[in-house]
Amino acid sequence: MSSQPNKLLSSPKFGPLFTTQFLTAFNDNFFKNALIFGIVYGALSLTELEPKIVITLAAGLFILPFFLFSALGGQLADKIAKDKIIRCLKLFEVLISLVGAAGIMLQSMPILLVTLLLLGTQSALFAPSKYAILPQHLKPEELIGGNALISAGTFLSVLIGTIIGGIVISIPNVGPHVASVTLIICAIAGYFISRNIPDAPPSQPELKINLNFVGEIFANLSYAAKQSRGVFLSILGVSWFYFIGGTFLAQFPNFAKEDLQVNESVLTLFLVLFSIGVAIGAMLNNRLLKGRIEATYVPIAALGMSLFALDLSLADVDGLVRDGTLATIGEFLSVFAGWRICADLFFMALFAGLYVVPLKAIVQEYTPKERRARVLAASSIMDATFLVISSLISTFILSLGGGADDIFLMVSILGIFVAFYICNLLPAQLIKSLLQAFFKLVYKVEVKGLENLENAGSRSVIVCNHVSFIDAPILAAFLPGKPIFALHSEVAKW
Repeated sequence: MSSQPNKLLSSPKFGPLFTTQFLTAFNDNFFKNALIFGIVYGALSLTELEPKIVITLAAGLFILPFFLFSALGGQLADKIAKDKIIRCLKLFEVLISLVGAAGIMLQSMPILLVTLLLLGTQSALFAPSKYAILPQHLKPEELIGGNALISAGTFLSVLIGTIIGGIVISIPNVGPHVASVTLIICAIAGYFISRNIPDAPPSQPELKINLNFVGEIFANLSYAAKQSRGVFLSILGVSWFYFIGGTFLAQFPNFAKEDLQVNESVLTLFLVLFSIGVAIGAMLNNRLLKGRIEATYVPIAALGMSLFALDLSLADVDGLVRDGTLATIGEFLSVFAGWRICADLFFMALFAGLYVVPLKAIVQEYTPKERRARVLAASSIMDATFLVISSLISTFILSLGGGADDIFLMVSILGIFVAFYICNLLPAQLIKSLLQAFFKLVYKVEVKGLENLENAGSRSVIVCNHVSFIDAPILAAFLPGKPIFALHSEVAKW
């Protein structure tokens, strides 16, 4: 199973989609973060508003179209071949990149904000096709690996786009020119790669488009709730991931410059740690779940994510404050608080990646194919709603004179309540993951031949070649699903 990601990336059924998605996310974040870096650190002189307000506003503007257009994107993905939709949207991205390049060259804030809205619109229409096409091209046992790669690739593209965007826009004299050319070339390359995505026929070509996006949103969320409680709760769980991730990513620039008073190199370090952490956590699912679509590690991942976020918000940063100058990365890492913040960021992100991938796969696998894209669109709308709410809450706290650390504290406290709710919903999964960790540590348990059990189907009988009190807990911890045990009546009385 460890080689599955490599096989998927080289496969014609997945490789072109992965690369197309990677370039799309890269271009979005290259533009957005070039704008943010330019405003925060003075490479662009576009507005008299405070940088931290502009940053939060930009994040909200990019997310808003997800709420407005995701429902339409879901209907189109069920009605029209998804590969065709993706190619059309990549052409649209080429036009958007031309508008964005003009805004950068003219240093026009209105044009740049319009570009953000257009990029958000393209991404909102793209998301349902991107996720609904996976179950068409991948086997069920490949869904966890496919979603892990998409999530890992997305956050790595965020990282690369952010770093390159910040570096490029800061090049003296020619920064805007290089940024404009990069934006256009990346969009064109993405279009030509998207032409290699295999055919993905529509699941409901006779569908009539409903332009009432509010009614469509509630209809699909209601359908998901009635069709499967597990799917609906997974949708909410994914949205919570975006609430936390969106809040932290949007506030990293404010946290770095205003709260910690550190320079761009430390901000880049934060983004590196966060993106790599999510990518590692996402790929860890493939190793732990072995292709099984289940939420075994979701409760403990939710707890880990919230606890590290809480410690980050409480980290003592007094020793990092410098009057009049911004601390370098060397100065930041010369104090314990710097290493503590880095560790918190990395492990929070790792648990976030471990948390979100199974939930996405559950929504894809257990939603009927004729409605899958619309339910995934409803999920995107929930994600957008949570992101907009996080943006509004962050703006409110900042307007009251609070800082990014105050926002992080609020999110982490909410996260702990959410984590305990998830543990209450999935107590068996929490106990299972804790038992697995304990047994691997104490007994060095290795599981071999699990695929034989899966191939045998649900009607299987497992007989131990010896009898001890430890057999049942180990089997319960490592076997998929909920095994039923036959016990001697006297043992049951004990």
